[in-house]
Amino acid sequence: VKIRTAILALAVLLALALVGVFMVVHQNSKGHRESLEAEVAEWTGADEVTLGRLKRLPWSCSIDSARFNWGRNFFVKDLEVRKVVGDVDWPSFFGPDRGDLS
Repeated sequence: VKIRTAILALAVLLALALVGVFMVVHQNSKGHRESLEAEVAEWTGADEVTLGRLKRLPWSCSIDSARFNWGRNFFVKDLEVRKVVGDVDWPSFFGPDRGDLS
């Protein structure tokens, strides 16, 4: 019985570790970066947004460069920001904060 419990506990820990690794890999994937670029473009009204070297971990996020292009219709046509670093709450890996659901 003790061996079964130990094996089950080890399997659960291994599964949690694999889920954690999968989530970090997903948050740093090209597809996730592209969806984030589209969301940022919607927030800012930019025609094109490019995030260079996005690195997201459960506790931090960094981007080597963020480029925004608004075209000729705006006062600022192009903007490039370098070395963006921020803190991240680890629950954000599970999706956007939906506020108090009670």
